Amino acid sequence: MDVQKLILPQWFWRLTPVLTARQSPQEFEAWLFTSAAEPIFPEHIYQALIWINYQQTTAQVYRSICAILSEDEQFLEKMADIHAVLSLLSGEYYDWTTCTKLPLPENYGEEIYALLLEFDEWEIFGHVECDKSIAERKIACFLDELCAYLSGQSKKLSDIPIL
Repeated sequence: MDVQKLILPQWFWRLTPVLTARQSPQEFEAWLFTSAAEPIFPEHIYQALIWINYQQTTAQVYRSICAILSEDEQFLEKMADIHAVLSLLSGEYYDWTTCTKLPLPENYGEEIYALLLEFDEWEIFGHVECDKSIAERKIACFLDELCAYLSGQSKKLSDIPIL
């Protein structure tokens, strides 16, 4: 599988918890105003982020942050891939090739791809509902941990779960 890695600045990944609804907009806003947050982002991005109304719905905050990103040339041509990555990390939609575009060690993306493909087969071939529920929880937990790793909130990359 020869897929181009999605190259984004490290600070982008710090947005993924709020963009995947793993962190509430209000929690993100509170963190944004700490001394730890400002040095992470380029000044123009940080200034734009602090002007967002984080009392809006999660979907409105998502659109506001994506609007900021799409104004930046380095993101404009990558917005489709960015939306695919966010959909994958939020567990909404699995675009298999997205797994291999993530900035992860070699073969790790392919292993995620295999895991999600296996889960997809479970849904198609109708495994026992209890087993499917356990598998869904394992995948949700794994995606939480993957998001934490990509955002820098965790230094440890989790093992791929066995369904």
